[in-house]
Amino acid sequence: MNDDFLRSELRNALSEHTPDRTAMLNRMAANRAATPSPRGRRLRLAGAAAAVTTVLGLGGVAQWALAGEHEPAPPAAPPPATAPAITSPTPRPSKSSPTPTPSRTSSPSTSPPAATTTEVRGHPGDTQVEKGTLWSDGSVVADGRSRVTLKAKTALTSLDLILRIEPATGLTTGKVNSPDPRVNATLTRDGNALLYRFTLAKGQTLPSGTYVFTATYKGDITDRDAAQDTYEAFADTTVDDENKRLHIYGNYFPTD
Repeated sequence: MNDDFLRSELRNALSEHTPDRTAMLNRMAANRAATPSPRGRRLRLAGAAAAVTTVLGLGGVAQWALAGEHEPAPPAAPPPATAPAITSPTPRPSKSSPTPTPSRTSSPSTSPPAATTTEVRGHPGDTQVEKGTLWSDGSVVADGRSRVTLKAKTALTSLDLILRIEPATGLTTGKVNSPDPRVNATLTRDGNALLYRFTLAKGQTLPSGTYVFTATYKGDITDRDAAQDTYEAFADTTVDDENKRLHIYGNYFPTD
């Protein structure tokens, strides 16, 4: 049984029986005016209530039946409820812990880094004039020359010798004399010092023997004190098919 059939039957029943609402209300008023027994009153009240309910019910059914002819579209489904965002409670700061002070970002220093100085060997009390098969000696000539003599008992496969003239106040550079064409000579300044450097060319071998390396300078040399002048050398040689690293350093005093 569908809704259309039920509505049709109810409309037919309503058209055949139309309750007299006015008569029913008058009858209810007359019943209230009478003085019935308590039991009879309860029955009549119940009957009146049932009658009112019937009238109201029939009216509602009639409205439902008539509304079927122009049935409205079903209401749109309500939008889904959005769950409220759960916010975590704001943590309360502990009274016992102090509030940290934000650190300050220091700007990078624009000053140049401190220059690293290499230890100068060869001062009095810090000398090593002989090592293995290599011997050395330093001397000063009055006309503005400092000499270092090397005696190699075996051939040298590498050599790096520096004559350090310090202080160089009042001095001007002169010649750099190399005792052998296989040895390169250069002259540079390091602060208040003159560096005369002698380096054996790569791939060359300096035969065993005696070699004199000279640093020449000009200027005020009459009363110059050579106490701070030093020399230092690194060399490699082969002894019994084994490479030996040699390191010597000294100064220009007659004895050490």
